Amino acid sequence: GYAWSMLQGLRTWWVAAVGTPYLTVHLVPATMAIGFAISVSLALLIVMAAVKRLGTIPLTSLLQGITTSASIKRTPNKAVLLSLISLGTAVATAVLATTMDGVQSAGMFYATGIFVLVAALAGLSVWLQGGARSSASASRGWVSLVRMGMRNNRRRPGRALLCIALVSAASFILVAVGANRATHPSIDELRQVGGGAGGFTLVAESDVPLLRDLDSALGRYELGFDPADEEHLQGTTVLSLRSLPGEDISCLNLYRPQRPRILGVPNRLVRRGGFSFQVLPTAFEGENPWVLLEEEHAGVVPAFADFNSAQWILHVGLGDEIEVKNRFGELTTLRIVGLMKGSLFQSELLISEEQFTRNFPDFNGHNYFLVQTVGQRDREISAILENNLSQYGFDITTTGDLLARYREVENTYLQTFQLLGGLGLLLGTIGLGVVLWRNVIERRAELAVLRACGYNWRSLAVVLFSECTFLLAAGIACGLVAATLALAPHAAYRAGQIPWASICGTLAAVFGTGTIAVFAATLAGLRSPLI
Repeated sequence: GYAWSMLQGLRTWWVAAVGTPYLTVHLVPATMAIGFAISVSLALLIVMAAVKRLGTIPLTSLLQGITTSASIKRTPNKAVLLSLISLGTAVATAVLATTMDGVQSAGMFYATGIFVLVAALAGLSVWLQGGARSSASASRGWVSLVRMGMRNNRRRPGRALLCIALVSAASFILVAVGANRATHPSIDELRQVGGGAGGFTLVAESDVPLLRDLDSALGRYELGFDPADEEHLQGTTVLSLRSLPGEDISCLNLYRPQRPRILGVPNRLVRRGGFSFQVLPTAFEGENPWVLLEEEHAGVVPAFADFNSAQWILHVGLGDEIEVKNRFGELTTLRIVGLMKGSLFQSELLISEEQFTRNFPDFNGHNYFLVQTVGQRDREISAILENNLSQYGFDITTTGDLLARYREVENTYLQTFQLLGGLGLLLGTIGLGVVLWRNVIERRAELAVLRACGYNWRSLAVVLFSECTFLLAAGIACGLVAATLALAPHAAYRAGQIPWASICGTLAAVFGTGTIAVFAATLAGLRSPLI
């Protein structure tokens, strides 16, 4: 049912990102049977362990309702040692992460967050095993009731810690995944030469190749431009790239491409540089990675690819080779010499124009264009170019819209992961309600004594409600702190782009939902007759 709900969302709400409404749940009977068998086996093991533990308790104690051996002493020393080791390991991994780059650094910081989470849980375990003795300072009113409820968690430290661990792990996933959601690129981001758009604000394609230079007044005149438009085009730069038709290799394509699209990069773009790279050869020490495309390699053609497209669609990495065919069926081997980071070239591979004309000489003219405008004149420039080149099938889109389309697909996948994290939180909040209900059943005699001593139903409700709300709040806090540390480099790189409001709103919704579940369990538990 949960999987069906996710696919229903992909078919409707997120269909623009996925690109197809034809997604259905595919159930394999063998997988369902294996999952059922594993679940039943795990339940039987738990029952056997519980019965074995109860077998060590005298029958007279069991008849009195005692289910815990009095000989078991709480020893928090192991938890203290685990907390200190985890903190030390977290510091070590954080220091080690500062010496790494890219994906390795991010992975080490995630490891740091996990170790911090373990340390926090171990620290809470120490507090939970500290006994239920009250402090010397006295308090009155609802404050004393809340403190009583919090201390009641020390009666079953293992059960309380399990609830906190469930909620904290799910919160960690929600925050860590949610922080990677990309926002629509801003104007400042698009105009950065070292950004994903390389400083270009418009990208265009034509159905018919252009055989004239679109960046020169003479070339535009030969293409039939209206002379009155020349004044409006002052300061606009147009770079023309050759294009080999092929399949889209970006996340917009659900299928693994066999013939990737290839662009021939002109020397002007190589000398200009720009864009950002995620992975480069370790031996490269220059300032302009684009010169790697002009290097000569025996029998292979150097090429660039976007990191996401290479890793997730083509399943290749730096130094790997891809074979493509020209119009005559001859094979050309491309070697990946650089991986770009979040660029607008996620749908194609890049090679130098010289290599393009050498290996694909039958493709003349230019079909792909990058436009750099001055000021806020994107719409004006787009209208001029499309009106004068309509007979060539000239179509322009903004680089912001193109990058947003790529990011929308990424955000869709991240949302599906968040839904899985939401399932974990759902289990955690349901577990809190079950724990509370079970505590009421086990402690009916204690609650009856409190009623006889003058505590009313409202006071008991505050005690029970604060008992489980503390577990919920502690779990969310541990997950949030650990995830924040794990995202330290990500936050430093994209400080203004992380959707903190959305993340905090999600956690607030989780806390509110858990509070409602605890409140409902409190009312249900207190409705049973205590006397």
